Amino acid sequence: MNRYGLLEESQNKLDYVLAHTVETFLSAASRHLFSRLVWRSLIHHAQSSSLNRKHI
Repeated sequence: MNRYGLLEESQNKLDYVLAHTVETFLSAASRHLFSRLVWRSLIHHAQSSSLNRKHI
């Protein structure tokens, strides 16, 4: 759950995990997916612009 940004490193106890609701889980999951999509888009844009300028 740390990898997805749901919990901090110091919150690796069952009480913290059980305290999460569906809303907090979905909110964090959507933030994680959005950040992955943004990075993917940025990387693709950088690669395609480099290829279009024939730097590679």
